[in-house]
Amino acid sequence: MDKSLSPTRIQEARCPSAILPPQDSRKEVKTWLNEGIQVEKVETCLLCGTKGVPLYQEMHDRLFDAPGVWSHLRCLRDGHVWLSSRPTINDIGKVYTTYYTHNSTNTQRSILVSFKNEKKFR
Repeated sequence: MDKSLSPTRIQEARCPSAILPPQDSRKEVKTWLNEGIQVEKVETCLLCGTKGVPLYQEMHDRLFDAPGVWSHLRCLRDGHVWLSSRPTINDIGKVYTTYYTHNSTNTQRSILVSFKNEKKFR
């Protein structure tokens, strides 16, 4: 097998470890509540570490009515876009409580699910 095409080399190309901070280097992060959701500020690009610039500010989720007011930053170096402030790992589920895939009584269905079920019963 050509070493240049190995899964490890492909993963390194997608996410080189040189641009990711070591696990133990994460600083103590301050958190606060955003409409009942614990959030943390993320000011630098998760890919390259460059400070982000505002792209969208004080947005509300009008599609699924997720609680909170959200802003996005963009990296001028690589174009990456992220939430800042973002929900903490412990509160991320609160953002998706009204998401259509989490409500069994909701009649909304994706086209893929509808197609899959249609083929199953033929």
